[in-house]
Amino acid sequence: MRVLLVVEPVARTMGSERVVEATRKWLEREGVEVGVVDPRLGVPEWVFEGVDVVHFFNSGSSCVASWKLLRRLRDIPLVVTVTYWPPAAGELRMAKEEMGIDVEQAGFLVQARAVKDTMLFRIAELADGLIFTSEREEREFYKTAEVFNFEFRAKRFYVENAVDPEEVLGIPIEKEAGLISTVGRVEVAKNQWMVIKALRNLVKEFPELRYVCVGKDHLGLGKRVTERFVEFRGEVEPREALEVLGRSEVHVLVSFRDTPGLASLEAAALGCKLVVSDDPFGTARDYFPEDLVSFVDPLSEVDVYRGIKEQFLSEPNPALQELVLERYTYPVVVKKLIGAYDRVR
Repeated sequence: MRVLLVVEPVARTMGSERVVEATRKWLEREGVEVGVVDPRLGVPEWVFEGVDVVHFFNSGSSCVASWKLLRRLRDIPLVVTVTYWPPAAGELRMAKEEMGIDVEQAGFLVQARAVKDTMLFRIAELADGLIFTSEREEREFYKTAEVFNFEFRAKRFYVENAVDPEEVLGIPIEKEAGLISTVGRVEVAKNQWMVIKALRNLVKEFPELRYVCVGKDHLGLGKRVTERFVEFRGEVEPREALEVLGRSEVHVLVSFRDTPGLASLEAAALGCKLVVSDDPFGTARDYFPEDLVSFVDPLSEVDVYRGIKEQFLSEPNPALQELVLERYTYPVVVKKLIGAYDRVR
């Protein structure tokens, strides 16, 4: 089988681009011939010769170029990995009132998100197969599509997000007391600002706490936050981010749109205790049992404080690490992906 992956990469170190590379690697391990194209660079017709399935990966870009490319397809089946979650109620207020983003910037964020979501739905209308990472994601996608009268002919499949075991199992796990981290771009959706607010109170009880943010700082929080317990590491190579997780006791990702992706899964695989967003802010409940993580309301400082404290004081539980390494690794999920390819051919 020959598969062509279509993706609009944003940055090599971003999770979405790492997912594409890992998918390619593990598909090839299963004997699938894989090509990768960026539609923004121009894709000649001969690239599609001999291709059995085209697979579009949603990414951090607008998706406009991908839509223009994919609507040219005729007889080649198209599979789309959706990666969708609707904007959260209160997200814009947080951006303007809490994070210091002015009205013009906040409006631009909303418009950019709307353009991207619209193009994603248009691409999905072309698809023969839609891949969702959870049942919650599927429900929200179709709920929004119905409101705007999009119609799809595609078969539906579940292929969960995953970690590359060869990456995480090569990282030393040497926990540092009091180390809390968040891996992800510093942006409105990732909500690191709320973590800092909650920790301001928690460090009064536990002065040994330290918080490390790993990821490009799109908000300039590093210039505004002066507390000594906070460190902004910036954009780093993937291995360095994994090493931070290997040293962290707790990983906190209270995103407004937590699917969950690489950060929480890799953190759990590296022995971190997790604080994640509860419904209706993502799909973490489709991945993690309630007795193994703390689910919190990302708009509530009190609730985020509760979740971090709960996990910081809890004893390490290897069950969470075992769960991720058993269910959410590429050797497991890529077989589901190949099954989806087979069913649309």
